[in-house]
Amino acid sequence: MPRQSYRSLIIRSYLISMVVRTIFAPPMENIEEQATLLITNLLVDLEILHALRNTRYLLPRIPVPKHSNLHLVHEYAQNVLFQDRFELMLRVSPYVYEVLINLISIIL
Repeated sequence: MPRQSYRSLIIRSYLISMVVRTIFAPPMENIEEQATLLITNLLVDLEILHALRNTRYLLPRIPVPKHSNLHLVHEYAQNVLFQDRFELMLRVSPYVYEVLINLISIIL
């Protein structure tokens, strides 16, 4: 099964929340008010889905720091958004890196 994009996951989650909200909405005594509320919710949902489909970048675009490797290691360890790059560069998680640095500093 191919990997789903982040956009597809967000849209699917929003569709599920729409269905759950509609199913568990408390019934109103006045049918006209209920119809108006359902139509308003539907229009808002359609606007949100349209915005999700037409937004180019759903995740924040952060600049990639470009320095020597030692500066990059420290910057990647500090930012959660760079954790994948940190693990690609050093092949360990930031937590394991911190433990190793602490052990080395104790020995020295």
